Amino acid sequence: MKSLSYLFKDVRLFMERARAASVYKSVPSQIVDAIIHKIAINTAFRDYHRYEFYKSGKTMEEKSRYVGLAGSRYWPYENNKPKFAVTLTDKYIQKTMLAGFALPTPELLATVGSAFDIKDEDSFSAFLASCRHDIVVKPVSASGGRDILVLARTHDGFEASGHKISMSEIWKHVSKGLERGFLVEKRVKNTQEIATIYPHSLNTFRVVTIKTNDGVWHSPACALKLGNGGSWVDNLAGGGIQVSIDASGLTYNAYDHVAHQSIAHHPDTGVPLVGIKLNCHREIIELGLKASLKFGFLGTIGWDIAATDEGPLIIEGNTLWAPKFQVPMGGFITDEIAKGLRRRTMFTSLRRP
Repeated sequence: MKSLSYLFKDVRLFMERARAASVYKSVPSQIVDAIIHKIAINTAFRDYHRYEFYKSGKTMEEKSRYVGLAGSRYWPYENNKPKFAVTLTDKYIQKTMLAGFALPTPELLATVGSAFDIKDEDSFSAFLASCRHDIVVKPVSASGGRDILVLARTHDGFEASGHKISMSEIWKHVSKGLERGFLVEKRVKNTQEIATIYPHSLNTFRVVTIKTNDGVWHSPACALKLGNGGSWVDNLAGGGIQVSIDASGLTYNAYDHVAHQSIAHHPDTGVPLVGIKLNCHREIIELGLKASLKFGFLGTIGWDIAATDEGPLIIEGNTLWAPKFQVPMGGFITDEIAKGLRRRTMFTSLRRP
């Protein structure tokens, strides 16, 4: 019954999107076209509209270079075996492994939760009273920037978003998730080059790495994620802006995922987003590839790496980097990567991570 409900939901969603796209192609034509895409290049029906394959301008071969969570011709997620996925989905395990591999990452100051060092309000308040740093409190197992608390140290306590926050309010925030736990990290700040674009969040570079079947890691895509609307997180699901970067470090497209349109300037700061040379680009990608070698038991990773005054720091890695990342930049499975991955069809079973 559950699978049927998912099927009906997918059909309903497809029809809603098909009606919205009917100015380009009639709904019956889209249905036929989506089936053809599924047969030819294993495109999931939801991705047919996400990547606007109903529009003209791309060949079927170009469309085959997009990766979708629900299926595509090339599906590197297949090599992220379920037994290893926890190394990145659990941020405490990930943080421990990053430190163990001597990979640069923000300093872990404390762990809070029923299974961690700090278990009660008195101990937590004592830690906060002794802490002299700006800090970031983040859940061990959440995603999408949810429940992250960014705190600035003042002479008599902490502030959140420019407003004073009490010790008890901070404890209330973490106490609702003691079973999953929280990490307390030293807050790091962007270099001036990145902070000038948007100063309120820690803006990170999403570096996608893919391992081909010969064991070689590649980095076919990199983009800068920026906060927006006063947000202190840069997550795209939370309204962040994506700035795509070419191989030379030059930005060539900026995309607002909420408005679903390309933009030329940051809506908050007015800073130009296209045609900027980011000097830290090469060092960021090299760190992503170095980290991927350490996590060689996986097959593809979406690293979030910040350019800071301390150098590039890994904020986190993701086994399921969001397909929406490809919307403004196109499919990025290169010829070299395509040769090193298994070609999938609609009849190939999926081993999900």
